[in-house]
Amino acid sequence: SDIGLLSMSFLQNFSSELSRPVKSISSEALKQLQSYDFPGNVRELKGIIERAVAFCDDEELKVSHLGEKFKSKNSQQLTSKNFSDTEKLESSLFTVDEILPLSDLEQKYISFVLDRVEGNKKRAASLLGIGRRTLYRRLEDLEK
Repeated sequence: SDIGLLSMSFLQNFSSELSRPVKSISSEALKQLQSYDFPGNVRELKGIIERAVAFCDDEELKVSHLGEKFKSKNSQQLTSKNFSDTEKLESSLFTVDEILPLSDLEQKYISFVLDRVEGNKKRAASLLGIGRRTLYRRLEDLEK
């Protein structure tokens, strides 16, 4: 029952912390959050909102920013005009004509996340779900 209040609180904190323009959550996104079981409890909700805010360029957080597990069938039928940054990244990484090695995909994704957080490696590691030392090691491996 507190998901709406917690989500808005997290949104305001992360929007300010990450210098993002996000000010609200769409009613559809809020419904998706409220209908989710949250096995990870409040920490999981916090992580979902943090990632969504980091990848949102709009003033309103939409279902497409929440990740795959929150997308309904209707929200998956997107046109190229309303792709979120995440969908743009997916379309640039996954093409029919070319299959990239995993290391190339990893490098592109890490670069994408680092760009979104303006080079903040601590924040990038948190969003990627890895430790900071692991991020540094992967960056070193990718430079070789």
